[in-house]
Amino acid sequence: MARARRPKITAPTKETILNRKTEGERYWGGLHGAQDLDDQYFNLSRPTNAPKPYNEDIIYPPTGNSVVTTLADHVAGDAPQIKVPEANTGLRAQGRSERLERGYQGALARFRALSDVDPIRGIVTSFGWAGQVVSKGPIFDPSCWGLAPERDDYSSDDSYAEGMGEYEARKKTQWPFYWEICDPRTVFADPGTHGKKWVIVAFQRRVGEIAAQWPEWDKRIGGMSKNDPPMPDDAKVDWVESWDEHFRAYMVGGEFIDGPRSHRYAKPPFQIRAAGLGKESGEPEEVCRSMIFPVRNLLDAEIRTASQMSVMIRN
Repeated sequence: MARARRPKITAPTKETILNRKTEGERYWGGLHGAQDLDDQYFNLSRPTNAPKPYNEDIIYPPTGNSVVTTLADHVAGDAPQIKVPEANTGLRAQGRSERLERGYQGALARFRALSDVDPIRGIVTSFGWAGQVVSKGPIFDPSCWGLAPERDDYSSDDSYAEGMGEYEARKKTQWPFYWEICDPRTVFADPGTHGKKWVIVAFQRRVGEIAAQWPEWDKRIGGMSKNDPPMPDDAKVDWVESWDEHFRAYMVGGEFIDGPRSHRYAKPPFQIRAAGLGKESGEPEEVCRSMIFPVRNLLDAEIRTASQMSVMIRN
């Protein structure tokens, strides 16, 4: 009996990626709009309808921010302990569980020490203000180790052994993984599985940041000719990052800066979770409720109350 042929896996085209982005925007748009509103309360930037010059006297009490940061202080303040269940009651299973616990705990300590923002606190804060968390990784990045020494590059076995020793030492000291917490408003996952088939990350990114990662980029996008001057580092361009079950790709201004390349994660390396404060089913904006959602009217009333005296004095 002949074996069934595996379906041919083809890399996504630019059109496929942009169509996925459009589909994701339609599905997640309502939730991202709600998160934009909660972000205003969290960052004390809620716009008001006060006319000039009264809008200069608006006072923003820090309640919306304090609610979320207090949550983060309580939850992320203690060092989380990782527990690996034992497969059975045998000593061998117990030893395996203990080894895994120590390894995972050490890895978490490395991530927390090397990240610009503590990922644990970032998760809790995102749950509080956005009602959702999106984490990317852990992703293996071997570039921090450099290239392995090649025997042909050395004049003697001793010098090669010395170079290999330095390389092995670098592998033991340099942490080759990164893990980051994403702004959920920039992430668009497939509506069916919420990130198991494909994930698109799209936002406005600085030219200088992109050029730091891709030095060979000429800082020009589609529609610009070679005669046009490169864009300045502080300019912003449309950035799209695409992950599916087999390929990842990066786009700038609608064109590939790093075309589709195969990865072996078997799924996009994202974890997307709701805070558990909304409905169990429904539209995304109903499932992913933030802590700020039920007190929005109270926060608006607090702003008006705090600002009343200043407005009366000006009047």
